[in-house]
Amino acid sequence: MLVIAIPKSASTSLLVTLESCCRKPGGQTFFPDASIPKETSVIHKYHSDIRECTSKQAQHFSSGTHIFKQHIPPTSNNLSLLRSQKKVILLRKPQGVIGGYFRARFMHNPRKEFEGLTTLSDWLDRAKEIGLTNDLEWFYNTWSVEQDNSLIINYRSVVEEPLYTVNKIQDFFGLKRSASCTLAKMRYSRNK
Repeated sequence: MLVIAIPKSASTSLLVTLESCCRKPGGQTFFPDASIPKETSVIHKYHSDIRECTSKQAQHFSSGTHIFKQHIPPTSNNLSLLRSQKKVILLRKPQGVIGGYFRARFMHNPRKEFEGLTTLSDWLDRAKEIGLTNDLEWFYNTWSVEQDNSLIINYRSVVEEPLYTVNKIQDFFGLKRSASCTLAKMRYSRNK
């Protein structure tokens, strides 16, 4: 089972919650040596699964026994490889993603491109300058229209209505619904 998520969308929290509620192991596969998408400027530097997938990887993600959370970009290659596969697509507006990066700046390795910047406004401006905003808009806009075998959910639904969202995902994959669940708070930076 595959969850394709834009970065900083509570995707790790969702993964851990799904593992618990669905009683299935989960994880994220990293493939830093794979081809970098020609469509990206910066985002591939931050996430080693912002890469071109192979058919073997796509097959790996189709496992019915594991839940995979990935930041797979919507390149022509990746869209083609994953089109026939059931997938949940988790999206968050690009400005919210950049806000998430800003709040999590003390939790992750420093981003050289944002060195010395101390306000969200400065981060938003720099993100535009270096192409990060364009990368995120491309990810968001392209995946948001993907219809084949896809369930599109959003960040707000995950954090504000976790049981409703988990039940939608369980229905989509043909799993038993959970009667209750609490969203795990993984890499949580909202109060930072």
